[in-house]
Parts: sequence; structure tokens; C-alpha cells
Amino acid sequence: MTSANNKNPLPMATEPSGSSPVLDRGPSLARLKNLAWQAGFFLLVLVNAAVFIRPMELIARLEHWPIYSTLLLVALVFSLGPVIRQLNWRSLVKNPITACVVGWLGVAVLSHPAQLGMRKGIVIGLDLSRCLILYLLVVAMLNTPQRLRTFLYCLAAFGCVQISMAMLQHYHVVDLAALQPGLEELDASVRADLITQSRMYGAGIFHDPNDLGVLAVVAIAVCLYLLTECLSRRSGSRWVWSVIGVAALGLCGRGLMLTQSRGAFVALMVGMATYSVARIGWKKSALLALLVLPVVLFVFAGRQTDISVHRTTSQSRLALWSRSLTLFYHSPLLGIGKGRLVAVTGHVTHNTFLQCFTDTGFFGGMFFLGAFAVALWAIFAQAAAEAKVRRLRPCLLAMLAAWVAGMLTLSRAYVQPTYVILGVATAYLNLTARDAGGTRLRLTGSLALVLVGLSAAYLCGIYIFVHCFHGG
Repeated sequence: MTSANNKNPLPMATEPSGSSPVLDRGPSLARLKNLAWQAGFFLLVLVNAAVFIRPMELIARLEHWPIYSTLLLVALVFSLGPVIRQLNWRSLVKNPITACVVGWLGVAVLSHPAQLGMRKGIVIGLDLSRCLILYLLVVAMLNTPQRLRTFLYCLAAFGCVQISMAMLQHYHVVDLAALQPGLEELDASVRADLITQSRMYGAGIFHDPNDLGVLAVVAIAVCLYLLTECLSRRSGSRWVWSVIGVAALGLCGRGLMLTQSRGAFVALMVGMATYSVARIGWKKSALLALLVLPVVLFVFAGRQTDISVHRTTSQSRLALWSRSLTLFYHSPLLGIGKGRLVAVTGHVTHNTFLQCFTDTGFFGGMFFLGAFAVALWAIFAQAAAEAKVRRLRPCLLAMLAAWVAGMLTLSRAYVQPTYVILGVATAYLNLTARDAGGTRLRLTGSLALVLVGLSAAYLCGIYIFVHCFHGG
């Protein structure tokens, strides 16, 4: 009997707790796992605070501190299992967005040593691996609707902090080196003198009015979601959150105006149109646009609404696109490598998707373009049955559509926020698949052919657009 009891400890579990420390091992282990899971989410929030607020640039004393890399590594330690499980073949087949992200980064890592040398290729590979880790952490940690909502609110709050600091600098309340504005040349000249105009700049990767403007649009989408959630609540706290939402919406709207970014204004139009269609449908959105669009155009009247392909800025962008296409034709398989276009022209491509094709070749560009195409299509086509998950759909579609619109005039392939946005989209699709009993878009040969055709169509479309409107 003694040996039998030793082999089967289950009967001992009925004894009073505290009789043996072994008895509490199961519950204690579960509590430790739960604490580690909560810590992983908290660390993910801190990582994104470093990404979007940029304390390393805002505070001079922290300039050489590896805050982002350290937080990312610690967060990975707490979430290593769920992160690694996303990289097995079955998970990649079930999640084509992750497969595209892994494929894009894999092609980029392989192509850069071939074009730029092994040493520089390794450095670029390490930078890109951090983007992949951040994406996988976002997907792994946002595994409940509550976490996804909390994370979106945090992103909006971080965006508001960045915009607030930039606005304080713009109005000369503070004086920080990281936020020092530049003088942007307007497209017109008066009396042969070049008119210059001060625009609002952020810190770090947002030290460009266009990037800061697109961040403001993303925050606006989250603020609209918060306000619609407040309208559906009946608790007393909804008024407090409504005031916070309206204040944040006003801050981001004013910040967007101060950037004077045409690309960000286009992103706003695309994002808000997407939000409206996903929320109330095409017909009601068309009627709403007839009422709201004139007001928006009046409020933003000036440089942002003065959009024309014949202006100097637009023509310079088209010239860069033309040059990028030429470089792509000379190296269509592996691309020319990151930074080579800057060495040749002195500027980035100002089109993220075209930059990926130029830097990493056809298949690298296909994976990057495919990640966003699959995300947009999957979220648009698949609605969750659970109401609290389904209400997130307009916000996420607006964020994703606005970011894609912004990337058409910006080069954002190698910065962390791009992968945070993709990670949030993937996390939402995981929740909808769980809610729908596992129904979701899968990586198949047919999908791969669609992505090849989409990539070819995109390149042809850019080629035709450039040759139709580029005056040079």
C-alpha cells in the first residue's frame, strides 16, 4: 500500500491544506504563471511608452540608456513561451499576417548582407529582429478584449503625451533640443523669395510633422472609440471618460493642424471614412460626409487641404518614386539594401511599400504589402459575434487604414509603431477567430498567388501613376 500511495499522489490532495508544502505546488504554480502573465502585459505597455513617448530623446540624460532594448528583453523573458509558439509552422499557416511579417524580415535579413556586406547586414538584422519581437509580444499579450481595449487606450495616451510635448515646444512653453522645429519650405514663392513656415515636430522617430500627424490620426480613432463606448454605458463614470475623450480628441485635432501635413490630412480622411463605414454603413456615411466634409475642409483650410500632384513637393516625391522603380528594375530579386537610396538621391522613398520593394526585392515587398492587405481584408470581412469585441472593429480598421494611407507618402518600414499597429490587428483577429470557433483566413497557395498578383498590380499602378503625373 505504501508504494502504491507513493506512485499516486492524487489521494493526498484531499488532506487539509498546510499538511505538506507539496500539496500547494499546483495552485502556487498557477499563481506564479498568472503573475508572470500580468507582468508581461505591464512590461509591454512600458515598451510602447518608450516607443511612442521617446523619453530617450526628450530627456538628455537618458540619451545613451538602452531603455527600449532593456524593456523589450525583459518583456520577452516573461512571455517567451507564447512568443515562440507563434513561430511554428501550424501557427504561421493559421496566421498569414504573422507569416508575412516573418517572411518580410527574413528576406530583409538575407538581402542586406548580399548588397551591403555581412557586417552591416547583421546590424540591420538585429534592428529588424527587435521589430519582430515587439510584434510577437503585442500579439501574445493582447489575448482578451479587456487587454486589447486597455492597450489601445494606452497608445492613445502615449500619443497625446507626444503631441502635448510637441505643442508646448511649438508655443515656446518649453525648450527641448529633441523638439526643435525646422522651417518647412512652402511650394509657392512670392516676389522670388521663398516663404518659410514653422511646423510642429515631435521627438525621435516622430521628428517629422508627417509622422507626428499620422500618430495624431491613430489617437483620434481611439478617442472616437472611447466616446462611442461612453455613449453605450449607463454608469456614472461615463461622463468622466467622455470629458477625457473629448479633451484628447481636441488635443489631437489641434496637433494635427499644427503639423500642416498633407499626408496626415489624407490619412485622417481615409481613417474617418473607414471608421464611419464600418460603424454605420455606406449609405449613412455618404450622408454624414455631405454634412461633415465641408466643415473639415474649412477648419483645415490652408496648406493641408492644398493638395495637387503638380506642386513642387508632389513632383519631388514622384521623382523619388521614379528613381526607386529604376533601382528596383536593376535588382528585382534581392533589392538594393536599406539606405542605398539615400546614398544615391539624398532622400528616402516617401512610399513605404515601394521602399520595401526597392530595398528587399519583389518577395520582400510582397510580404510587407501582403501583411497589411491581409489585415485590412480579414478585419473588414470577419466580424466577431461578441459585442465587446465587435465594437472594436471600426477603430481598428480606421487605425490600420490611416496608417496605410500615411505610409503611401512616408517611409515607415523600419520603425516600431508599424509593427505595433500590425500586432494589434492580428490580436483582434485572434479574438474574433476564437469567438467564431476558429474560422479565419489561412495561409494557402491561393492566398500566396493573390499576394503575388497584388504586388505586381501595385508596382504597375505606381509605374503608371508616376509616368502620368511626373513632369520630369
